[in-house]
Amino acid sequence: MLDKEKYVMDFLKQAVLGQSTEMSDPDMVLRKCIKLADRDMLIGGRFAVGKFKIKKQNERVEKVFEILEGDKYRFNRESIRLIASRCFWTKDTVEILSKNGKRTYNSYGLAQKLYNMTFKYMYVFNDLLGAKHIDFSECDCPIDSVILDKLEESKTYLWTRLSADDYKNMQDKIKEELNSEGDAKHLNIGNLAYDINWTRLDN
Repeated sequence: MLDKEKYVMDFLKQAVLGQSTEMSDPDMVLRKCIKLADRDMLIGGRFAVGKFKIKKQNERVEKVFEILEGDKYRFNRESIRLIASRCFWTKDTVEILSKNGKRTYNSYGLAQKLYNMTFKYMYVFNDLLGAKHIDFSECDCPIDSVILDKLEESKTYLWTRLSADDYKNMQDKIKEELNSEGDAKHLNIGNLAYDINWTRLDN
């Protein structure tokens, strides 16, 4: 008899990770998670690619993979700074000239999106990561325009311009909001729980 739920999940995994991803290869799955996160970062960061230290996506994926391995797959905010300086640029901000004028980017804003989205995909595909026992309880929420809107900060901030201090303030606010809901479910995935909170799927 057809196990519909299993087939649906397998189809979804294949659709997101791609048919060329070998699901039994944890390192390949992890690299694909990083690549998907990089794609998400590029939604806001695509105009700044010319300023990146590592301009090729596959090379950025390898650098993030190396950092994750060094951290033994534990969430570590210091790794956001590492990604910012090694993949993007060392100084905090750069200005990009475009046909619409100047755009300002902060390497930390781009790095947090890449790093946090990687952990989000790792959580989704955790069952394919083999012996990589990952503790998600310290994870942060990826900051993007949807989350800024939910936090009522979208008129003040752009995620592509977030500094490390801005980011910390956002995560503190998220933790406070999650704790005020009186629901301990988020403790298993830390502030990452807020990334689905706005959809109210549990209501």
